Amino acid sequence: MTDSIKVLLVEDNPADARLVREWLVEANTVRFRIAHVDRIVDALEALGKEAFHVVLLDLSLPDAQGLETLKRIRSEARGLPIVVLSYRQDEDLALQAIRMGAQDYLIKAEESGGLLARSIRYAIERNRAEARLSPKEEGLGENHHLFRAVIEGTTDYIYAKDLQGRYVMANSAAARLLGKPTEEILRRTDHELFDQRGALLITEDDRRTIQTGETQTFEESVMIDERVRTFLSTKAPWRNQRGEVIGLVGISRDITERKEAEESIRAHARQQKALAELGQHALAGFDLYALLDQAAVSVARALETEYCKILELLPNGKTLLLRAGVGWKEGLIRTATFAANSESQGGYTLLEKSPVTVEDLRTDARFTSPTLLREHGAISGASVIIPGASRPFGTLSVHSTRPRRFAQEEIRFLEGVAHLLATSIERRCAQEMIRHQAYYDMLTGLPNRSLLENHLSLAIAQADRHNDLVALMFLDLDCFKEINDTLGHPTGDQLLKAVSERLAACVRDGDTFARIGGDEFTILLPEIDTIEKVTRVAERIIAAFAPPFRLDGAEHSVSASIGIALYPHAGRDTETLLRNADTALYCAKKRGRNTFCFFSENDRQEAAPPLRRG
Repeated sequence: MTDSIKVLLVEDNPADARLVREWLVEANTVRFRIAHVDRIVDALEALGKEAFHVVLLDLSLPDAQGLETLKRIRSEARGLPIVVLSYRQDEDLALQAIRMGAQDYLIKAEESGGLLARSIRYAIERNRAEARLSPKEEGLGENHHLFRAVIEGTTDYIYAKDLQGRYVMANSAAARLLGKPTEEILRRTDHELFDQRGALLITEDDRRTIQTGETQTFEESVMIDERVRTFLSTKAPWRNQRGEVIGLVGISRDITERKEAEESIRAHARQQKALAELGQHALAGFDLYALLDQAAVSVARALETEYCKILELLPNGKTLLLRAGVGWKEGLIRTATFAANSESQGGYTLLEKSPVTVEDLRTDARFTSPTLLREHGAISGASVIIPGASRPFGTLSVHSTRPRRFAQEEIRFLEGVAHLLATSIERRCAQEMIRHQAYYDMLTGLPNRSLLENHLSLAIAQADRHNDLVALMFLDLDCFKEINDTLGHPTGDQLLKAVSERLAACVRDGDTFARIGGDEFTILLPEIDTIEKVTRVAERIIAAFAPPFRLDGAEHSVSASIGIALYPHAGRDTETLLRNADTALYCAKKRGRNTFCFFSENDRQEAAPPLRRG
């Protein structure tokens, strides 16, 4: 600081001018030499004739009022620090004055000699610090234009701040980034220019740079134009000629696109890994519902969402069941249901027959936000259809608790998972069909001979453990050939299905009712303790044929003959029981049909063998 400070005092109130003189005279840290004028024209004339260190300016003059006073002084005193003196405690006016170039805005009623002197010294020092950023002040001379071209020509953001975090320099790139003229950036802090979260991050990095006194590099993210932008910022302490830190200088490069590209690569890798793992699980023969559970976990992890759900369209076509999911409250999986209509995102997706994305459920009017999503705080989401052979299996959805715009690549990933699940579901269905065809009759849906033999083997093993009987009935329709030949095979098939439906009511839940070929049926009765029970079942079956069958609009009377083999008396293994039941059926046919017959060693014997009775 110089030995004396030359002050231009622009003040039209003599009392205030006298008070300022007294304050500055009282200050013993430095000597002030004061020139006083009371009009703007006189101030401009003085500035043209003499050199001053600082201007003390009252904004209310006889020939100029308000910020226009500051503007006119600034036009003549470029590079000279200006301290505004005012009685008005107007924060907005003070901020505008600072932004227009004033170094400080002081309230007259709050000032004292010491405070005013210190404010003047600080204003001069700050102004000098700002001036050091000018190439001309650094003595670059003819290199001035080159220096400015480098700063203004770069796409990086170059700036300087004082110790209060106020910008004292910002290049054109920074101004374009913020969408403001440079003069509106100067004197402002990051908290006035950026979102609070981003501003806190920047000011903390600034503090660390100034505190350590070393050049440091940071990644900083701020919200600009409703988009998160990431910058690679290098910051260094800014020192005066005495080596004292008076602020910082920095250069920041926008690396948003690079970061997004890197994240896109990572996200793609996560998604491909998820698809590969799910594909392996599907090929490994995972249980279908276990595969759906794994899919929900993998999708949520790959897309980094809090929630994922797989909704299954139930057979009624009107209801969606939460079949699998991640993040939902306990007890909802496999129990919660939703309407398969526009009242839910899943239902709306089925109606649209295409992917549906929602950035903010709170403002989306396409469908009603389900209670489930509201209770879990879900805001954004994306849904795709899980296709099926004849109709959709359901939907696959993800949801987040923050607004989010799902990228097209993420939608394609969801569709990839949905198609993988659809393929797995179709394969499981095909396997079930093959398995069903291996053990069930295609015409009637009844168990076939293979399944009957399996059940008979189990019944025999159980009977051995509990000392029970097992009854095996062979049933054959009387005169079926005539009906088949006369009315045709379609009518014969119709009769076989009608017989199956009628006889199903004659057996217990644990019994096995099977068709083993042609017009031959079998009934397996396990856990029998008396022959009377077998007899009653046989009588019910014979009686079931009493009402005629209506075939092709006409009624036809049909009867049946039944042969019965009892374990262990008629055989102790499957093959023997099947053979002897068939032999007993032959005996029933010989006895005139429409009756039943128990197997005995003497094929001609028509009475039942002596067995224990209840």
